[in-house]
Amino acid sequence: MQPIFNYFWQLCLFKRHPSELPNQHSVLLVVTGVYLGIITFAGLLSYPSRNLLTIFAMIMVGLAIQVAFIFLLMWFKGVARRLPSVIGNLLGASALLTCILLPINLTLLSAEPGILRTLADSLTWVWLGWWLTVCGYVLSKSAQISILQGALIAFMIELLGVLSSYSLFPGA
Repeated sequence: MQPIFNYFWQLCLFKRHPSELPNQHSVLLVVTGVYLGIITFAGLLSYPSRNLLTIFAMIMVGLAIQVAFIFLLMWFKGVARRLPSVIGNLLGASALLTCILLPINLTLLSAEPGILRTLADSLTWVWLGWWLTVCGYVLSKSAQISILQGALIAFMIELLGVLSSYSLFPGA
């Protein structure tokens, strides 16, 4: 487990190339399982008013949208064979970065308005920039686009996923 953590940490620091993750479906399944576990746990802690089924359904909607759009991008760029590695990199980095974000989210949920809450809110924006840059980096190296284009694509996919999830599960 330590080498996997180290790989994704190094990827988030832009010290590893996304092509270093094996382009195998078995690796993607393991990374997806870890991702789903971490994201579901984070969702339950961050949104205590939602039940497990609703959180999992929202995650699956977002994941389906992400996979569909990344597949279309990879297919358009003629590198669809790299899809398992690209999705694995994006999910693994997102899982690691979610672990970093979780204490910040919990601080936002529990802190009274003031300096601590302002700091946590600011760190959330820093985290978002870091996550978008990592996604942009993975997409740029995998689909031969710029990091900015990759970050914008990641942002649009995330925005579409969030809007879709909240539309499908209103008031959840």
